[in-house]
Amino acid sequence: MRHLPHLLPTSAEPHAAQHDSPDDREPARAGDKVRMKNGPHAGARGVIRSARGDRLRVRLPDGASVVVIASDITNYSAAARLAWKRMPKRAGRPLALERKVRVSLRIDSGTWTALAVHAARGHIRSREHLTNVLLHRALQRLDAGADAVNRQRPSRRTVVRSVP
Repeated sequence: MRHLPHLLPTSAEPHAAQHDSPDDREPARAGDKVRMKNGPHAGARGVIRSARGDRLRVRLPDGASVVVIASDITNYSAAARLAWKRMPKRAGRPLALERKVRVSLRIDSGTWTALAVHAARGHIRSREHLTNVLLHRALQRLDAGADAVNRQRPSRRTVVRSVP
């Protein structure tokens, strides 16, 4: 379906349609998943095998190969790439109570394997969860010990004066 310029709303109209400029479009690439919009294969899905300018060779599920122009397809892969580029960093993702950081730990392979067995049997939620719980408990003990030590020591700000 071709759009006629005189039928499109102008930017002066209050509910003007937002159209991407050609510079905003993501180019088609080999391997992109598409749906045919026009012609005898309308509605059929396929995969782009090659792209040269506006002409695309698309392989259909029945094995047929057709050459179409970019405006005759809906390119799902290009739309997804463009959405990832424009998406705010946390858009659509639930906010975690605590953000996680990827770290590298060196753990004996036998210990790691045994933890995997316990996770598979349902004894622990996961190796990651167990690690977080144990580290959190260790931090609580360290903090409690530090508080006890700090209560016993006078702070640096405390000035002890002897009374004559």
